[in-house]
Amino acid sequence: MGGLIDVKWAIEQRTYCGDVCNAQGALAQIGVTATAFFTTAISIQTCVSLVTWGYVILIGVVGWLVNPDFYVPDPLWCWIRPKYRLESLFGQYIPLWVCGFGNVLIYIPLYLFSRGNLDLEGGGDGRIRWKWYRRALNDPEREELRSQAWKMLLYPSAYTLQILGTSIVRWMSYINPSLIDLELPELAGMAAASLLFRWVLRLSGFINVLLILTTRPNVLLFGSRGVLPVGDPRAMHNEEFQQHESNTIAEMDDVSMSDLNHKLGSRRSPGSRD
Repeated sequence: MGGLIDVKWAIEQRTYCGDVCNAQGALAQIGVTATAFFTTAISIQTCVSLVTWGYVILIGVVGWLVNPDFYVPDPLWCWIRPKYRLESLFGQYIPLWVCGFGNVLIYIPLYLFSRGNLDLEGGGDGRIRWKWYRRALNDPEREELRSQAWKMLLYPSAYTLQILGTSIVRWMSYINPSLIDLELPELAGMAAASLLFRWVLRLSGFINVLLILTTRPNVLLFGSRGVLPVGDPRAMHNEEFQQHESNTIAEMDDVSMSDLNHKLGSRRSPGSRD
């Protein structure tokens, strides 16, 4: 979009400071830098996807091809044989725990930033620093965001609760091998807990969809997509940007017409008639 303003400079055969120059500079800065960052983000996401799929296929398929007895009754469902403890840990439980705690570490700062307890500020030396506020900032533009900030905690909380039960049961069986044989009558309670927590873990996809529909209804094709509520600070910023864009285009049109009239007038001789 910023490149279209080059037409104005070509017509006038010069560049100069002003609103149009500021608009083009801002658009060029935002566009080029954003393209660079998001191109890198796509590359990183592609790499992470390939590494992730390679890792899970290595454990889930190659482990079975190399060891024909890799999967056996556990006994309530079929899974990795207990003697392959490292494969079961690194193939499922460690990734579950890393993701569970990782989500908590990521979402808590986002929650504090949304509330206004954590903020970015620029100092006099031109550096940007994180600053902690014990009381949330009383910023009217953040009021809507602050009121919805608690929803961010639902995602890590839900996932952590889903993996917590099955992790506890699994660790109990690792520490005390006598708890592995859940077919024994005296371990009926352990078997029931294992089935319950396993069922909760398998609801992760359903719970994620439910969270998206209830906390972010405008995502995908649900709700009034793309429509900001009245009074939303983002809507106000959009209106200001659109007004500034309209003024810039109008200024370009006025300058172009004035320049065209000046050139036509200069071509006429003093004694010419219409």
